[in-house]
Amino acid sequence: LQRGVDVTSARNIPLYLDEGIHLTADATFERWGTENPYQARCYIIDLRTNTYVKGLSENSVIKYGDGIVYTGYDLAGYKGAQLFCPSQLVPISNITLEGFTVDGNGYNNKNRVLNPAGNTSNSQALVLALGRKARVKNCVFKDIPGCQVIYSRDNFKDVVISGNTF
Repeated sequence: LQRGVDVTSARNIPLYLDEGIHLTADATFERWGTENPYQARCYIIDLRTNTYVKGLSENSVIKYGDGIVYTGYDLAGYKGAQLFCPSQLVPISNITLEGFTVDGNGYNNKNRVLNPAGNTSNSQALVLALGRKARVKNCVFKDIPGCQVIYSRDNFKDVVISGNTF
């Protein structure tokens, strides 16, 4: 999936997902810097400018692999796995996710771990950190035990989320 996103984003063309289950690989845990312990990303697919992923139907499923979500934590902060997320603090734009299912794989992953502050970890299917123009349309988000399925910070402009099922 990452390779498909890389190639199609560079060419500014859609990545079409056929019907069936596409299992994700392990998440990659990275810190953006040491000055703020909360500046961390645990991404599975590195979101790029011009990312356009379109499923043929809701039977086109991206499913988190078993055990993928737990990434560890330290005394300062914790991040659950984020499916689509930029790996760096750089502006991204022209993001479209449309017409497929994201299956968080529920209790088969290790998402329900308490961090040192006593809070449950959170998984996010999509993180929009910087940039503009994002569309999330007609997707199904299933079995994602996090409080923020789609997270968009206020510095990401022109976001449209419509026709989705949570």
